[in-house]
Amino acid sequence: MERKEIEVSLITPNKGQVPGLPRNPRLVKKERYETTKRSIEECPEMLDLREVIVVEYMEGKYVAVCGNLRLRACKELGYKTVPCKVLPGDTPPKKLREYAAKGNINYG
Repeated sequence: MERKEIEVSLITPNKGQVPGLPRNPRLVKKERYETTKRSIEECPEMLDLREVIVVEYMEGKYVAVCGNLRLRACKELGYKTVPCKVLPGDTPPKKLREYAAKGNINYG
């Protein structure tokens, strides 16, 4: 797994683009989103400790497997890049589903 800074414009939320990985079903209440956004503003170094986990699904384009809410907040806050862990493009869909489920254990 590679760690790198990726332009937010190259990362899309999980909407089911990757075969075998269903879209992120979680609905986020505005209050929870605002809390996440405020947390990033107050303590941006946490992004280095809990990166967005992505998989490349087209050359140079990525889907967020874990961290969709953080990604959305970073985009709104004007971040140009976010720290990411990049899963290999050949990661089996079963593993991607497992990572997504375990990454959302507190909410899902």
